[in-house]
Amino acid sequence: FALMVEDRGLPRIFKAFPPVPGIAKSELIDAGELQAGARRRVTWTDDSVTTEEILEFVPALRYRFRWLNTLRGPLALLLRVAESELTFTSTPTGTAVYWTYRFEPRALLVQRLMNIVLAGFRRWMRRSLQELSDVKFAVVHGDGGAANVSNILGGNTDVGNLNISGNLPEIVADG
Repeated sequence: FALMVEDRGLPRIFKAFPPVPGIAKSELIDAGELQAGARRRVTWTDDSVTTEEILEFVPALRYRFRWLNTLRGPLALLLRVAESELTFTSTPTGTAVYWTYRFEPRALLVQRLMNIVLAGFRRWMRRSLQELSDVKFAVVHGDGGAANVSNILGGNTDVGNLNISGNLPEIVADG
């Protein structure tokens, strides 16, 4: 959970995978801690800056947010709203991660172009989940040269096994 939502872990998990940029850094804007109602500024590797509004935050269980603005470039012309939800469920072997994104196009006319956006986000999401799995593997198996969760987050974190799944991003038509 912490690797996917805490500011310090985001650049390690969410790397650039064209056409979607990676996360370079993230910082809370108006709250001392992650919580529903807080906002944070996310700087991406293409120098885009998005503002996330945290809609729901239940530690170790659920994290839901929406972008108040979109990435720059063509995505800014296509996307009006992006909303994401991450759900974490304990399993007998570790943790299952379920991740969704929902996009609203700026206009119905661009909805057909959204398939390109969705394909890019699908690849980026899969790559990010693989990074999470790789970090988990490095910690569980003691790979000293790989990223260590305690090094990323500055504390002791037990990641356990991950079962990763998710819905592909979807488009919601603007009525």
